[in-house]
Amino acid sequence: MAKLVGTLLITTHTIFVSGAWLVSFIGLDQPYYSVSVGFSNVLFALKMVMCYELPGGVAHIFGYPVRMQTEMWFELFLNWLLLPQTSVTAHISGILAGFLYYEWPTLRPLDAALQAARG
Repeated sequence: MAKLVGTLLITTHTIFVSGAWLVSFIGLDQPYYSVSVGFSNVLFALKMVMCYELPGGVAHIFGYPVRMQTEMWFELFLNWLLLPQTSVTAHISGILAGFLYYEWPTLRPLDAALQAARG
């Protein structure tokens, strides 16, 4: 589990920084002056991995059943609606990192590198 979290931590922040640089390079950097990224992007990535692990699963949000495939998008919308100052870009980078981790096997060697660094 620690390898997964470490891999997703590196991947989400790499995607976020690359995306912020791209947006700044294009010239759309006015709404992106906030540079704080916490751990919530990793949580969204873990939710994406969980959606792949439990494809037919159901989550309950405020007591309402929601399919696992749509749960993270529903939570992203709720997060944006209830907390408008949060970084939606960071959360989307977490969703993208979870997707890439599961669909792109190239990220799996990052697990081995983190384990080798750990000793």
